[in-house]
Amino acid sequence: LEPGLQILAARLPEKESKGLAIELPGFALGLQLKKNAPEDLSAAFVNAFTAAVTFANFEGGGLGDAPFLLGVESLQGGMLYAARMRQSTEAEARPLRANFSPSLWVGESGEIWISSSAGLVQAITAAPRSPQEVGGVRFSIGGQAAAGFLISNQQALIAQRALQEGGDVEAATSFIEMVTDAVARLHELRFQSSRDGNQFRVRLDLDFKSPPQQGVTEGSR
Repeated sequence: LEPGLQILAARLPEKESKGLAIELPGFALGLQLKKNAPEDLSAAFVNAFTAAVTFANFEGGGLGDAPFLLGVESLQGGMLYAARMRQSTEAEARPLRANFSPSLWVGESGEIWISSSAGLVQAITAAPRSPQEVGGVRFSIGGQAAAGFLISNQQALIAQRALQEGGDVEAATSFIEMVTDAVARLHELRFQSSRDGNQFRVRLDLDFKSPPQQGVTEGSR
């Protein structure tokens, strides 16, 4: 696979969301095969997808009515494999599981999309696209804000930790206070990822406050 993934979350297309009791967003994952990838790699994705749908239809081993109907169709220079729920004749709102129509689209150029929604894949493949250079991800977190969150939720964190410690509240309190103190000493956390040719580079910077000294103002290093 080429480096980099495309992850998309969006509302379900209207034709899929109509009548749902609870509407969940659709998710899709985009991959790109390398030019020198084995010829049978695309087929391996298809085989794995159809096997997963078959397993779901057997409900993990039970022989109930198959909930999914697996269909195959040509779509935008590729093949779409979509597992759609059986149509319900009930008048009431469609159940939660009707949000899902697991789908796999395999393009002739080696592009692959895996999605929880067939409609979302159809929208993605139909959308006009142009090559874009990957710019990476960058974000930073201030230690003061993180420490404030820990302090405001300290009792809940101690209770959760105590369950992990077998009910030892003293040990849990000591651990949470140690973590809070360490985070409070953090001035800033910075994360950055970028693409360099066919490689991804990741950089993580941690700036800590200097221990306060008499007559010296706190700084960062």
